[in-house]
Amino acid sequence: MSAPLPSPLFVVTLPASRSLREYSIVAKNAGATHLEVVGTRSPQIFSESDSALPVIASPRGASVDWVRALEPRIVDLDFELDDRFPTEKLSPETKIIRSAHDHDHTPDLGTLQHLLARLDEAGGDFLKIATTVHRYRDVARLEEFRQRAPSALTGRLAVVAMSPATSAGVQPSDPNRALLPWRSPLVYACVDSADASAPGQWPLDRYPRGPEPALFGILGGPDLASESPRIHNARFREHGDAACYLSFPTDDLDDVWSLLRDFPIQGLSVTTPWKRAVAARVDRLDDAAEAGGACNTIVRRGHTLFGTTTDAEGIVAGYPHLRGSRTATIVGSGGVVPAVIDACRRLEIDRITVAARNEGARELLAARHSIAAAPLADLPQHPAEVIFWAIPTDEAVPELPPAGERAHAIDLRYGEKLRSLFLRRAAEVGYETMDGRPMLDAQARCQAELFREALSDEQRASAKHGRDDSARD
Repeated sequence: MSAPLPSPLFVVTLPASRSLREYSIVAKNAGATHLEVVGTRSPQIFSESDSALPVIASPRGASVDWVRALEPRIVDLDFELDDRFPTEKLSPETKIIRSAHDHDHTPDLGTLQHLLARLDEAGGDFLKIATTVHRYRDVARLEEFRQRAPSALTGRLAVVAMSPATSAGVQPSDPNRALLPWRSPLVYACVDSADASAPGQWPLDRYPRGPEPALFGILGGPDLASESPRIHNARFREHGDAACYLSFPTDDLDDVWSLLRDFPIQGLSVTTPWKRAVAARVDRLDDAAEAGGACNTIVRRGHTLFGTTTDAEGIVAGYPHLRGSRTATIVGSGGVVPAVIDACRRLEIDRITVAARNEGARELLAARHSIAAAPLADLPQHPAEVIFWAIPTDEAVPELPPAGERAHAIDLRYGEKLRSLFLRRAAEVGYETMDGRPMLDAQARCQAELFREALSDEQRASAKHGRDDSARD
């Protein structure tokens, strides 16, 4: 466990359209310790007295006169663009950052190590390497590189991941960015995301105070759209925990798994399509997850990845009015279905049918859980007091059986804009309808308790720690 947060430099870059004086005040009030002025963004000459913060000048090909006019505390010299910059013309008190940027990809480990050696040979108070990451394994490679760096560079080396947002609005660089204040002497951030100077940059107010946070997140498919980060981060803030919950959308489970070695990821929520695949990878499963062959929660206990499921608890707690129903039909054969079966039994629903197009999957579920199975096309022939829609899309919504006097239709998906075809058709034929939000909230409460158990005492007591926000010059 790292010591309480040190005092890295929190650097905000001056946008091209903003005045130096005005924006430096905004940045200072937001928590920045230094203001970066980049030659390619702000070629006009300023004077140092115009800034409310110490200036970092990044010439990027600009002249030494442009730099000297700013009277900067620090000068950031790019390995390629500023290789001929005359540092002897700077004040002896000026500190130097030697930096290298790769805006296309992340090089292999050997190339990164060779680049670091050349930056160190050039001489500087800080060394910075920023690369573009496209996959989580790129982030893992950067962290391995940081950990293997010579110990003499501890406190001087900044390793920064850049990444454009995915289709789900998530940056693969997030695990790196989340830990920068505890693993880097330089934290490049922004006041507002619209003013970010590099892809993947975090706003200053996203960084918590206190000890290095534990990382948690939700693992899902490439189009993952989940409210779980908002829910769990709000719970962490409520308790004052040093913890951060991220999103991990992916089409490659191996890619996310590469992060588990080098990052303090203490737990993951797991959703479609990875519940079964993850259950096969973790070190241990509890009885419920093993019986269902799927898990929706991973918690790290020491060196062991432990898999469990909170979906059944979420259904039971989220829909208590279903107790007393006698029959249920579950539409689908995916990883959540075993938990729905378990929940039905806890709610004392004793006649359960799974309706799915995949014959092999539905028959396996029927045999494993001693329930009935039917083709999805035969759904109208299986009236039930409860129908659970456990398919991630509205594809091929069949005709529904007529609703009885006490009939409920529940779509396990959720969202403010959700009014699915399934729910619309169910309402038309007389079912009382609900989406998956009650289940989400209830199972998230269960997960939150498991996640908090994975925190250290220091992380659970982080509200007692403060951060020294003084500049480190």
